[in-house]
Amino acid sequence: AQAAPRGAAGGGGARSEAPAVEECLALHVEDDPMLAWTLSVNVFAKVGFPKHLATDGEQAVAMVRERAEAGLAPYSIIVMDNQMPVKTGEQATRELRQMGVTQTIIGVTGDPEGSPDRRAFEAAGLDACVDKTSDGLNYVVKLLRDQQEAVAARGGGGVAAAGAPSTRASTVAPGTA
Repeated sequence: AQAAPRGAAGGGGARSEAPAVEECLALHVEDDPMLAWTLSVNVFAKVGFPKHLATDGEQAVAMVRERAEAGLAPYSIIVMDNQMPVKTGEQATRELRQMGVTQTIIGVTGDPEGSPDRRAFEAAGLDACVDKTSDGLNYVVKLLRDQQEAVAARGGGGVAAAGAPSTRASTVAPGTA
């Protein structure tokens, strides 16, 4: 099953002093090398969406913070695993939202729908949460393409507002999103 964005439900306010998102650049957070490679080929490369890779939630938070401190545009989207060493996706997502990150955060997890771990991950501030299945990965591809189109519509290289309103995750049946 996959989660489709729904109405805003708190988490992260607008950051007027933050630089605008100038291009499509994802942060992919995944500790499993095989899954990181699979998503690189079947998701990011499929759409031509550049990405940086973090291997756990702590590294992801540090990378987001370093970009902000350097005055660089924030990542336009974050694709985050949940079950990772050092800091889980749930913990990292919660910390990113507390830091004021409003960009889209998509959870990609093997946690079963309705499980306590998945519910907590979704509640941490995800915009959507998908399974590590072809349906879930296809949904991520769709979100990346949508973001590319939105950036292009704003002028080729485009600028996406860094403080754009964020929505939070809910789970829906496959094929209904």
